[in-house]
Amino acid sequence: MTLHVSLGNYGPFKDSGEIALEPGFNVITGLNNTGKTALLWALFALRSGPLPPDPSWNDGGQLRGHISGYARQGEEMWVRLRWDPGDEERERVRRAAASASGRRDLSPPHLLEVVATWRGGSELGIWQRALLLRDRDLAPTLVLGRDPGQPGLQPLAGAALPSDLLKALGLAPGPGPAPAPLRAESADRACPPWPPILIGANILAANRRPPDYNANVAVADSLAPDASNLAAVLHTLQSTTKGRRDGREVFNRIESRLRTFFPELTAARAEMGAAQGVGDRPTVGLTADQGPITTPFSHCGTGVWNTLAILTAALLPTGPRLILIDEPHAFLHPAAERELARFLDEVGAEKGHVFVVASHSVILASHARDRLWATVRRADGSCRVERLGGFARALGALGVTAGDILPHDGVLLVEGPSDQSVFRALADQTPEGRRIAVVPLGGEGRARVKGSRNICEVVKRVMDAALQIKLPAVALLDSVHWTDSDKHELEKAGRTVFLSKPEVEDYFLNPDALAKVLAEDSERTPAVLRPKIVEAIGPPGRYTKGSDAISSAFHSAADVGYDKATHLPRIRAATPADDPTLADLKAELAAVLARIRGAAAPSPPPAP
Repeated sequence: MTLHVSLGNYGPFKDSGEIALEPGFNVITGLNNTGKTALLWALFALRSGPLPPDPSWNDGGQLRGHISGYARQGEEMWVRLRWDPGDEERERVRRAAASASGRRDLSPPHLLEVVATWRGGSELGIWQRALLLRDRDLAPTLVLGRDPGQPGLQPLAGAALPSDLLKALGLAPGPGPAPAPLRAESADRACPPWPPILIGANILAANRRPPDYNANVAVADSLAPDASNLAAVLHTLQSTTKGRRDGREVFNRIESRLRTFFPELTAARAEMGAAQGVGDRPTVGLTADQGPITTPFSHCGTGVWNTLAILTAALLPTGPRLILIDEPHAFLHPAAERELARFLDEVGAEKGHVFVVASHSVILASHARDRLWATVRRADGSCRVERLGGFARALGALGVTAGDILPHDGVLLVEGPSDQSVFRALADQTPEGRRIAVVPLGGEGRARVKGSRNICEVVKRVMDAALQIKLPAVALLDSVHWTDSDKHELEKAGRTVFLSKPEVEDYFLNPDALAKVLAEDSERTPAVLRPKIVEAIGPPGRYTKGSDAISSAFHSAADVGYDKATHLPRIRAATPADDPTLADLKAELAAVLARIRGAAAPSPPPAP
């Protein structure tokens, strides 16, 4: 089941756009201060009850502070949730609506939509305003009611439907049957059920230091939203209670999986200690064995504690959950990050969990593939959430991952691996160039992409997606072989530059460099080879492109075939730094790098 969520007037989001969350591993990336964590808290508020079951967490004001801190003053937050229900859930909703309305002609809905609003102050929480049942044969049906978690909030007064509610549901007044309003005072009947996946939610943050002990030793069958009762939960599982007869098996699975993240840990335990004074309760401590050494989990590092919380949140529930994780990579080694991505994928497929991970990690972003989203700041200062699945697919067609791109200040697209080696070496000669990713499109003289995809479309998709996450990209391509229509298509966006010479080999026709490289592949000396190379290359303009000139020189001088992948990097290294033609290439590259950095504005698109 895919959940489609959108929200507005919350944090930096005036209107977030729709976010499609699928069971498994979903990653939200983006620049700092663009709303990643705010989005997690908004999703957390969509749980079945607006307040967490752990009263200590609520009494401490944590939920109130987090949610109200992102609310815009004077504006009402709205949340829209849409999902396609399963057969069993559709029948439950039909029965609830029929009971509330007294109508027996309702058929199971094909699509459910919920519009909710957030109210601050004493009415903290999400108030479910309406649920729309879309049916193929009957007019849309609205069920108006209150959130079961907030009995003090009254249902909407009267049977009249507010225009803003109709608009939010896509039911602006117009021709056709009006939605049939159903009003019921009983909360359990007025509010057909939320998707099972939202019955429980956890939000796990990476900025938490683990406590040495947890004083709550009561039986804990569920994890608190912030994992504050982790020790009690693990102690309950380890002891195997009546409510969790599979507790020990779950504990063993958590412990076993923890060792795949941290092989140095040989065992984990939840141990109850004696009360320290009269009236005090016993404490539960978590310890880990590292060979012959036993260490409290509080001394094992924050990454170990956070990983244990994630494993417990994922493996403990018997049904699907919405699990929100903020910056899980913050305290993890890259190898542990890769293991985390594999685990979330695996357990998501097994249990149906929806994991929403806010992260800057290029490893997690690369692993997310089509479930990669980015928070993007718009010109008016507000933010939206854009899907970057097309970005990941375009990169995949090029044989690279988001991890190859995201750590850099910009992207330089070149035609193939040989060009990449040349431009990478030249870019590395300046501090600014070292921070630019050089990505080959793949080619044999002219850029070609696997699967016979149109190169123009691939370049545009990569560039458009890169710009969405404020990562500028420019393509530097050979000028030979391209048709006028191809050049026009690539140049009109102002992000493609063609070399002034036909191809990159034209900048490396230095006889001394060619003779030196050819001497390494033959039994002749550079002094013997140089005259033959000069004669073979001939005067300027003899050959249409440089690769033909080099190939002719290699065959004439030593009967050696020219292999671009093997020879071009060596020719580049052998070319003197003061070669005037090489200086021309460096100048062209410097102009492109300046454009990537924004020092030079992109060229305006040509007139149609």
